[in-house]
Amino acid sequence: MTEKLTKEEFRKRMLQASRERQEKEKRLEIDTFPKLILFGLGPIIAFGFFFGFLNYISIPTDERVTDKDLKERIENRPQYFHGYNCTKDCSGHEAGYNWAMKNNIMWKSECPNTSKSFNEGCKAWVEN
Repeated sequence: MTEKLTKEEFRKRMLQASRERQEKEKRLEIDTFPKLILFGLGPIIAFGFFFGFLNYISIPTDERVTDKDLKERIENRPQYFHGYNCTKDCSGHEAGYNWAMKNNIMWKSECPNTSKSFNEGCKAWVEN
């Protein structure tokens, strides 16, 4: 049973249906946008803020390390040869280690006392 509508009634119903559809779309936009921000972009933004500003939060500006400072610290840090502290370039330790290896030194008492670094290098061979 189809009811017959006048042009005016048909136009009113179509206009009402159009308004209802627009309201539904607005509600959908309003409901979807916060979810998009919260679950879609929110974690990305939070991740960027956290890791992007971590340096500024954890290190005060007057204590920030520059590349030049870092290079100087690396160059001036103490060097070690098998646990023994080197004074400069560990060449004395390396020489004692190589000498002990070539001469099959087995006991620390066999290491010569020519210099402290040479002796420590020899001991390093025995300890390994």
